[in-house]
Amino acid sequence: MDIDSEDQPKFGKIRGMLFPICSSEFRKFIPLAIIFLCISFVYSSVKMMKDTFMLANAPAETIYIVKTFIVLPMMVVFAIIYSMIAKKVGRDTRFNIVALYFIFSFLLSFFVLIPYSKELQLDSAAAYLNSIAPRFNGYWAVIKYWHFVLFYFNAEAWGALMLAVAFWSFANEITSSKQAQRFYGFLSLGAAIGTTCAGILYKCQKITVFQNLGIICLVTIIMFIIYNLMATDIKKHPEFYQIAPKSKKTKIKLSMLESFKFLFKSKYLALLSMIVLGYNGFISLFESMWKGTVQEVANSIANMGGDKVAFLKSIYGNQSLFCGIAQLFFVIFISSWVSNKSWKLAALFTPAICLGGATIYTVFVNFQNNLGAILPAINYPPLYYGVIVGLVVVVLVKSAKYVFFDSTKERAYIPLDEESKITGKAAIDSIGSRLGKSMGGILVSILTPIFGGMAGIQGIITVAIFIVLALWIYSVNSLSGKYEQKVAEREAEAREAKNSQSVQA
Repeated sequence: MDIDSEDQPKFGKIRGMLFPICSSEFRKFIPLAIIFLCISFVYSSVKMMKDTFMLANAPAETIYIVKTFIVLPMMVVFAIIYSMIAKKVGRDTRFNIVALYFIFSFLLSFFVLIPYSKELQLDSAAAYLNSIAPRFNGYWAVIKYWHFVLFYFNAEAWGALMLAVAFWSFANEITSSKQAQRFYGFLSLGAAIGTTCAGILYKCQKITVFQNLGIICLVTIIMFIIYNLMATDIKKHPEFYQIAPKSKKTKIKLSMLESFKFLFKSKYLALLSMIVLGYNGFISLFESMWKGTVQEVANSIANMGGDKVAFLKSIYGNQSLFCGIAQLFFVIFISSWVSNKSWKLAALFTPAICLGGATIYTVFVNFQNNLGAILPAINYPPLYYGVIVGLVVVVLVKSAKYVFFDSTKERAYIPLDEESKITGKAAIDSIGSRLGKSMGGILVSILTPIFGGMAGIQGIITVAIFIVLALWIYSVNSLSGKYEQKVAEREAEAREAKNSQSVQA
C-alpha cells in the first residue's frame, strides 16, 4: 500500500541516500521506471535523428525557423486539443490517445517519410524561391525538406506531450508529495538507462538511421502495452495506488482562453511557468550557438572529403551516451542528498549548472583563437574544441534537467487542485515550454538575415542567456515558499479527510 505523508518509511543513512524506495512500493515504482525508460529512449533517439536530418541537409538557422513558425503554433493547437480531450475523457484514455498518435506518426516516418525522402523533397520550389531571395535560404529549406520538418515537429511534440504532460500527469496522480520527494529523482534511473541505450545504438555504425527508427516504433508500442497493464492493475487494486481522497471542491470547466487567464491570475502557476520558460529558453539559446558551430565543423569535414553524417551521428550519439552516464552519477551520488535538503536547493541545482556552463563556454568562444599559443601541440582547429566544450555543457545541463529540474517541477504540481494540475500543466508544459524553446528560434530567424549568419548574433544570444538565467533563479526563489505552504495545506486536508473517515467508521 502507498505510504502517505504521515507514514513515511525509515531508512538507514546509507540506504536512504542510495535507494530510498521500500519493497512495498516496487509495484508502482518499477513499471513507472520502465515506462520512463521507454519514453526517454524514444525522446533521446528522435532528438538526435531530427537534428541530424536538419543539420546534414539544411542551414543551421532552419532548425530555429521551424521551432518558431511551425512547432510553436502547432503546439498551441495541440494544447487546445489536449485540453478539450482532458475535459471529456479519463486519465488512461488521455494517455492512450497521445500514445497512439505518436505510434502512427513514427510508423508513417518508418514506412514513408524516411525511405522516400529524396522523392519527397520539393527541390524546384525551393530553388525558385532561393533565386528570388537568397538571404532567406533557411526559410526555403523548410519547404524543400518538409518531410524532415514533419518528423522534427513530432520529435519535439513527443517531449512536450508524451513526456512532460501525459507521463508526468499520470505519475503525479498516483504519487503523494512526500513520496515524490523520494521517487522522482530515482525514476531518472530508468531515464538514464533509456538515454544511454539510445546513444549507444545511434553511435553504432552497423545500425542505420532507418533501423533505429524501427526500434523507436517498437519501443513506443512496448511503452503503450506496459502503461495499459499498469492501468489495469490500478483498477483492480486501487489500494496500492490511491494516495488521498479526491477534493470535494466542485470542478470548474474552463475553456482554453479561460485556462490561460486562470494561469496568469495564479502567481504560483505564473512562477512555475517562468521556471519552465527559464530552462527551455536557456537550452534553446545555448544550443543555437552550439549547433551553428557543430554544423560549421561538419561542413569543414565534408569539404575535406570526410563523412558529414557520421560526424553528426558521433556528436549526438556521444551526447546521449554521456548524458545517460551523467544522469546515473547524479542519481546515485547527489540526487537523494539534494532532494532531502529542500525543494529550493534541488530546483536551483539545474540553473547553477547552466550558469557555470554558459560562463565557461562564453569565455572559451571569446578566447578560442588563442588556443594555438596555449596548446602548441593542438592537432585540431579551435572550432572543433568549441564543439567539445559545448557538448560537455549540454550533457551536464540536460542530465541535471532530467534528474533535478523535472523532478522538482513535477513535485510542484502535486499539491495543486485537479483543474490546475490538468489544464495548468497542459498550458505550461505544452505551450510554456515551446515559448521558451522558441526564444533561440525567434532571435535566429529574425536576426540571421540581418547580420548574415550565426556568427554575427552570438553576442546578442549570450546577453539573452544571462538575462534568462537571472529570471529563472528569481522564479525558483519566489516559488519555494509558496510550494512549501501548498504542501502543508494538502497534508492538512489529507489528515482532516482521514479523521473524518475514522469518525464515520
